[in-house]
Amino acid sequence: MNRQELIKAWQENEKPFGLLSKEMQEFARTINIDNFMAFYNLGWDTCGKFTNEIAHRLNKDYAEKPGVEKYLIEKDNDILVFNKNGINLCLYMATASTDFIRFEDEFGEVRDIKDIATLIRKFFKVYIVMRTK
Repeated sequence: MNRQELIKAWQENEKPFGLLSKEMQEFARTINIDNFMAFYNLGWDTCGKFTNEIAHRLNKDYAEKPGVEKYLIEKDNDILVFNKNGINLCLYMATASTDFIRFEDEFGEVRDIKDIATLIRKFFKVYIVMRTK
């Protein structure tokens, strides 16, 4: 199953955790437990951990947040580039993309494009942060 199918299956689940496939169990562990409910005697309620004997269900309003990737910005013949899928791309190609989020340094500080060359010259690592699809 793909991720969307697994999410849908978890949102409709009524089987105890221990009776679910290994794929379902492993997938559930990749999601914060706060997004799940458990079926107790009185109905569905919040749960603190997965229990083999109890049915768990992913909240109906759960939606995956888009993932992000960081790409190291480097200097290549006096041009600032980042490598995506083995291809060096000009820095401005990132800012033109709808997937562009921000620039940040190695400490997670958000940086302005005008500061990047100076930071790299001072041996700081600077990244482009982009959404993954």
